[in-house]
Amino acid sequence: MPRDDKKNKDTGLYQPYEGQFQGRINEFSTSSPTLGSAWNLLDIGPVKYLFTSCLLLIVISLDAQRDTLARYGPGFRFQDGIYLDFQDFEDNCPSYRLNHLRNEEGQPLSAFDFRKPVYAQVAPADSLTRVFRDSIWGYASNGQIFLQNQGYFDRLVVIGSICHIIHREEVIDYNPVYGAGAAGFPVRREIQVEYMVDMKSGDKMVFDANVLLEVVSDDPIIFRDFERLSNRQRKQSKYLYLHRYNREHPVYFPLHGCRRYR
Repeated sequence: MPRDDKKNKDTGLYQPYEGQFQGRINEFSTSSPTLGSAWNLLDIGPVKYLFTSCLLLIVISLDAQRDTLARYGPGFRFQDGIYLDFQDFEDNCPSYRLNHLRNEEGQPLSAFDFRKPVYAQVAPADSLTRVFRDSIWGYASNGQIFLQNQGYFDRLVVIGSICHIIHREEVIDYNPVYGAGAAGFPVRREIQVEYMVDMKSGDKMVFDANVLLEVVSDDPIIFRDFERLSNRQRKQSKYLYLHRYNREHPVYFPLHGCRRYR
């Protein structure tokens, strides 16, 4: 296959082909007349190539800085706001930041409260847009993620390749008491159900030992060790294997926010 660069007859070295950079330079020339004029003045080959190379390095450096991925760990803070889907969470990029949210009177919200209508206004000239509770995947408050689950918002207690959620809910039971009729007396009690989110797919499922075995099946060593346990041992050690899998498979999130607000 022929090379896209050209060989210098004097030095014997290959020089980058100008067309490789011209498209990116044209993009900057359009937005910056001064830069465009400077580029047109640089007709001397070596100077032009040097100028192009330096400029390209600066552009790549800035892009890389904006898109830096950070390994999740203690102290990592997610961008506060409403996440409408799992992709928002993966990108650490809320669809609506906290400073975009308004109440019915159009006043900024200081905290998340979905018991009342919530509206979004991304730009001052925009009209208020109702953000319906059912459309929300989750939200981040003070850097922590809360996922909508069973009509509530539960905090992600563990975040990793497998996220862990503890859902608590108060229910009312009627215990039949002799002489009190068929219904009996109401008794309030709290139930707890644990869930997990697989970061490979975004799927949420009950945190069960057998389900966890399927999720970790892409790691042959962890899968083998977990599979050889008895059902009772799996149930007792599922937290151990959850954390072991997360240590072996760290998860990364963008550190500098998202492109939609740049």
